[in-house]
Amino acid sequence: MTARIPVLLVLLAGAPALAAPQPAPRAATSAPPRAAADSPSKEEAAPAEEARPPSLESRIPPVSGQAFTTSGRFELTPGLGLSLNDPFVQKFIPELALGYHLSQSLYLGLRGGYALSTFSGVVSACSETGSGPSCGPPSATQLGQLPGQMSFMCFVEAGWSPIYGKVSLFAEKVIHFDFSALLGVGAIGIGTPASPDGTVSAGSTISPALGPGLGERLFFGEHVALEAELRDYVLLSPSLTTQLMFHVGLAFLMGGGQG
Repeated sequence: MTARIPVLLVLLAGAPALAAPQPAPRAATSAPPRAAADSPSKEEAAPAEEARPPSLESRIPPVSGQAFTTSGRFELTPGLGLSLNDPFVQKFIPELALGYHLSQSLYLGLRGGYALSTFSGVVSACSETGSGPSCGPPSATQLGQLPGQMSFMCFVEAGWSPIYGKVSLFAEKVIHFDFSALLGVGAIGIGTPASPDGTVSAGSTISPALGPGLGERLFFGEHVALEAELRDYVLLSPSLTTQLMFHVGLAFLMGGGQG
């Protein structure tokens, strides 16, 4: 029994050591690419902007050139003149103007009107009666004796329009406009009052006059515009006097024009 143990030990020592079982080698595989969702996209990186209403500036188109051309076109303007600074006589002048636009900014034309006079609101005629002074509106004869009477006006005039722009009404409607410097040369029929002592009766005369002023036009379309003007007429005889007047009219543009 003792002899078998050494023999068994020798056999065990000489036998090759049994290797431990090794796992089967795995095939080398590349790491799967990351999903596109793993890298933040631009859309995800930047938060989505909230929808905003369009700004006022984006709703109003810019002015690129003049929307309504006037160069090479005729202009017919019926209108009304109104005196502003006469203390005695209020004048209303139905008038008519005809002109031609030499260019987009230069205008040449004729203007004429007939004056209708009435007494100013601060004028009253007083007379003595048995019960005292009695005051009321002046009669037609008394009105003719007041200074500041006017019968007609006729002018050759020129206009220069260096400023053009637009105005927006409630960000919905755009109205184009221009500003003008005006100058007229012509004549005004004026009345001469009677002298207080009655030696000189009321009459009339024609005075040379100048008509500088400023004007504005609001274009409602290709052929229609609203005109407003402020003029200070300078009468040269029988004495140097001035008459401030406001004019308003509706201009009709005719002809094809030159773009």
